[in-house]
This record gives sequence, structure tokens and C-alpha cells, in this order.
Amino acid sequence: MKRLSLFLFVLIAPSLAIAQPDSLWSRTFGGSGQDFCYSVQQTTDGGYILAGRTSSYGHGYDDFWLVKTDANGDSLWTRTFGGDGDDECRSVQQTSDGGYILAGYQRSWTPFSDGWLVRVDANGDSLWTRNFNAGGNDYFKSVLQTPDGGFAVVGITDGSGAGHNDFWLVRTDSSGVEIWSRTYGGSSNDFCYSLQQTSDGGYILAGNTLSFGAGSEDYWLVKTDANGDSLWSRTFGTSGQEYGSSVAQTSDGGYIFVGTGEGFGGLQDFWLVKTDVNGDSLWSKVLGGSGYDACDAVQQTWDDGFILAGHTDSYGVQYSDFWLIRTDENGDTLWTATYGGNEHDDCYSASLTSDGGYILGGRTQSFGAIGNDIWVVKTERDPLLAPPGSFNLIAPANGNTIALVEADFVWQTASDPDPNDNITYCLYLSTDSIFATTDSVCSLSDTTYHWQGLADDEQYWWKVKAINDFELFTWSDETWSFTVSIPQPPSAFNLLAPENGSLLEPGVTSFIWESSTDPNPGDIVTYTLHFVTETDSISYTIGTDTTADVNPDTVDVLEPGGDATWYVTAHSSYPDTTIESTQRFTFTASAAEVSAHLPTEFRLYQNYPNPFNPTTMIRFDLPRASAVTLRIFDLLGRKVLTLVDENRAAGSYAVSFDGSRLASGIYLCRLQAGAFATTKKMVLLK
Repeated sequence: MKRLSLFLFVLIAPSLAIAQPDSLWSRTFGGSGQDFCYSVQQTTDGGYILAGRTSSYGHGYDDFWLVKTDANGDSLWTRTFGGDGDDECRSVQQTSDGGYILAGYQRSWTPFSDGWLVRVDANGDSLWTRNFNAGGNDYFKSVLQTPDGGFAVVGITDGSGAGHNDFWLVRTDSSGVEIWSRTYGGSSNDFCYSLQQTSDGGYILAGNTLSFGAGSEDYWLVKTDANGDSLWSRTFGTSGQEYGSSVAQTSDGGYIFVGTGEGFGGLQDFWLVKTDVNGDSLWSKVLGGSGYDACDAVQQTWDDGFILAGHTDSYGVQYSDFWLIRTDENGDTLWTATYGGNEHDDCYSASLTSDGGYILGGRTQSFGAIGNDIWVVKTERDPLLAPPGSFNLIAPANGNTIALVEADFVWQTASDPDPNDNITYCLYLSTDSIFATTDSVCSLSDTTYHWQGLADDEQYWWKVKAINDFELFTWSDETWSFTVSIPQPPSAFNLLAPENGSLLEPGVTSFIWESSTDPNPGDIVTYTLHFVTETDSISYTIGTDTTADVNPDTVDVLEPGGDATWYVTAHSSYPDTTIESTQRFTFTASAAEVSAHLPTEFRLYQNYPNPFNPTTMIRFDLPRASAVTLRIFDLLGRKVLTLVDENRAAGSYAVSFDGSRLASGIYLCRLQAGAFATTKKMVLLK
């Protein structure tokens, strides 16, 4: 279906606040003849491939000319292909194997122009050539490699189809052998210059038509399926002449279509048309001045805007200059840049580069050898590009000491102004604050990394760099340091008394052991006393003392006259380590339940240890048999626990109190024996 679209045109001149990108370098290639570049792109090695025609070198009037450069634009090799006639290359693309496919036409071996494909390897040496003739004059204008390794190429034919000249689409296998071909057009002239494979596997073709539309010549857009069968076509234009030159599918599934129009205010102007996925116009913009301005290339940028390239004699130095225009997603101009000299300099091809800049190719009369020479201009990074946003480090914390030879490094996510951009991170680790010697790990997509192999007793400094797709980077807001110190456990220690095999006397026995030292500054060693019988065991938290006074008669698991074992464990919190005394001593408890030496007065001793956590021993003396209560109260006078409530004979007693279920704080221990009563304060410190 053919459709006429109407537009509101706005003429835009380059008076903008954003600075244009300067050229990083430019190069000319040519000799004494006429040399033109019609296609340029960046290659996978960071260099560039240029294709066009030359009459300075080769076999005949004009030959295909292929130039390979390094990243600085310096020539690595050149190749010519052709015969004695006029042979012109209009398009080049790097192939998946690192070689190249060239498309254009030749007049060296046939009386008419034929479409010509040339396939070369990575060094530019020919692998095969293929000639395509539809019966008349045939020209290839644009080529691409398809996902199956074959090729699709478009151009113009007057040898078949409906009219004088028609759109021509040819599909080949990987060897350049034709699989099918299609023509599209009406009764007059229709010229196709641009091709792109679409996300659905079909193709979008762009050029201009005299067969359809509103005026003498209009933009024409043709959408096909994967077999080249037409799905729809659209015309765009006015009563004047519009020449379509380049099309690209956009991120929203629609299309951006550019070329040159003559009915918008200037002699010729850039004309930019944005369509939806069905080819229906969403908006259009006219960009130009009072002179001749021609647009030949368009690409969508990383932020969904567009870059347009061509030449202008409305702006620049003199005559025509390369003209680069950057727009937002609505086609509104953000910046423009001109490059050229005092003569004619025309840009025919442009593409984005991996550093965020642009590569432009065309012809120059201002520079070079003589006549027309190939001219390639590499620009700086687009001034609209911004580095990733600021971010902070998280762990290991600054000034921290870690107790392992491995660590999880964690940092915040760096924001990026471009939501379509990818950010990776480099983590840098050094044993000096100026990073004179550095270990690093890069290409990290996560904001965490587990680093192994750290050295003990070493201080480290670390920082992170966030990098976007265009190699713009931002360092973490700070550089942090940490120290690796592997803590040592408490030292070994011996039991002292009662000695192994002792028979304990009635009453209180002092259990004594050596001190265990802690090599970690600021750490404290605490002890626990353990009693073990054949059937049971019990433990008492002692604290930092190396002596505990215990009346075995009051230890629940000990039977009078029974055998038992005692030992001590030492605990340090850094690291969380518990070691056992080097020995375990046995002993026999006294057969008497009370001391043979009776106390002479009632007495409540201060609990031991105090403060305690969570157990402590409470001792008291009875000079005569009494009704005894031993209770624990909080500071508000509320009873917490009754430890003893019974009649007891005269003697010395010890009772264990476990405060593990109580909160830290001050408690009161009250002894009532007949008419005698007394109270002691105890401190539970967890």
C-alpha cells in the first residue's frame, strides 16, 4: 500500500550552547587522480576500514579501493580491485571471520554496469568476486552480512522490474551465490541507497521514488519479510524533490530515515523523518541553512538520539564542509560540527566509535595530494557523554582489622546517565597508599568481589573504578585501608592444685591453675571450672581469676567419698577460641558433708566471682543447726529465686547460683538463719 504523509517543517540553524566535538585526527589518502570514500566503519581491532573508488591506483579509470588503518588512522594496507573500466565500491562491512565484503558496480568486463561483490580476508586479499546482472545497468549501493553467514545487498536495476529504474534486493549464500532477488518500483525511476536487516529477520530499504508520492521525487521506504516479499511501503515528501539516502531501525522498533530536500527554505536541507514500526510518520525535522546541505548517513546514538552526517555550504569555512549534527530522540538539535577547508569537502559516511566519538569519511579538495582525495575525520568523544556517577566503598571498612587472609570487598553501585549503558568495575589493592605496586581485577559486573590470598600482619589500601561502555570512568569517592591480623589462641596452661589423685579435706577447697596468656592486645582470657563424674558433669564460670574456692559438699554432681575429675577451660573472644588445660586431675571428695571445724558465727560471704556471668558460688556459715533460707531479690525487692529453704546442721556451705535467665544488673542475696539475717549485693554482668 502506498501512503502520502504530510509534515510540519522546521528549519534549524546551528546556534547551540553545547560545544561541538573537535577532531582528534584526520587523514587523507590519494594520488594524482580522483579518490573518494563512500563507506567507513570501525573494525574489531579498534582501527578502521575505508571503501570507495580510486583513479590514482589500480588497473583502469576507477577501481574499488579498500584502505585499512590502525586506531590512529595510519594506513596498514590498501587494496584495489577492478579492470580497465569504471569500477566503484559504495559499501563495505567487516564479516564475522574478520574479513570484509565490498559492494558496488563494475564496467570492466561487461558493456553495461553490473552489481559487483568482492569478498576479502582480514588482510584484504581476494577470496572471491561475484557479478550480478538483471539485464541492464545495475548498481549495488549497500551490503550487509546476514546471521547465516550469507549476504544481502541492495541497489538499482533498470534491467528488470516495473519501470526504468527499480529498487533491487539480492540475497546470497556465504559464497556469494544468489539465493533469490527482488525488485520494487513503479513505472518511473526508483533509486535504492540503503539497507538494514530488521529485528524480525526481514529488511528495510530506503531511497527515493518518481513512481509514487506527492512530488517529482519523494523519500521511499520499503519493508520486506525475510524472503524479500514486500510487507508495506511508505512515501514521504512535498511537491518539491526529496532524496532519501540512509535508514536505520530504532530501539523502539520504528525507523529513522534521512536524506536531502529542496522545498524547505534553503536550496537543499537535511531532512529527518521518524516513523513507527509500521512506517507511519511520527515527526520530521528540517536542518539546514540558506545554501546546499545534503545528508547521507544516520545512526541512532546510545541515548536514543541520532547522529546525522553529510556536507554543508551554509556553514563552515568555504564552499562545502563535512557537517555532523547531533539530535535528541525527538530530532531536536543538540550540537553541530563542521570540518573542512577552503575547497569542497563532502562527507558520505559516518558511524559511532567505541570511545564515544565518530568516524567520518568522504572526499576533500582542501587537503591531500591533488584533485579529490579520500578524507577521514575522527572526532573526540561526544560532549553529551558523561562518566558514571559517584559511589562509596562499603567493606572492609576503613581502618578495620580483619582476622582472615581473605575478604569480601563490597561497594555501592555507580549510577550512569545513560540507562542503556553497561558499567563494569575494577578493584585495585595495594600495600602502599600511593598504589606504586598494585594488584587488580577488572571487568566485574557485580559490586562485590571475594579476594583470597591476603598476607597476615599486612596493611592494605583499596579503591574501585567504575567504567562505562565508552571507557569513561569514575573512581570511588575515597580510598580505604585495612589490616590483616590473624589472632592467636590463648596459651597452654597447667592445673596446680589440688594435685592429681588428691583426697579432699572437708570444707572449702581452693582449685588453682596457671594463667593463660592472650597474644592479642586488648583481649581478655576468662576461665570455666569443670567437674566430671562417671554419670554427670557441671561447670562454673569463674571470670579472670585463676583460683576458685569450692566446697565439694555443695556441688550437686559430687557424692561424699566419690571420685571425680576436674579441669579448666580458657576462653578468648578474639578469636572466639576455647582451649582446655593441659591436664585433667582426679580427686576424691570428702566423706563428711560439713566441715570438721564448725564455724563460730553466722556468716554470709561475698559471692565469687563477682561480677559474674552467668554462675557464681555463694558461701555461708552456720555455727548451729538452723532453719535456713537463701533467696535472691532484685533492687525493687522482688524475689527472683529461692536457693535454700530447709533445716541445716551446723557447718560451712556453698551454693551455686545460675543467672543465665536474668538480665544484667545488681541483685541482692539474703541469708535468713533463725533470727540471723544479712544481705550481700551481687553484680550480674553479661
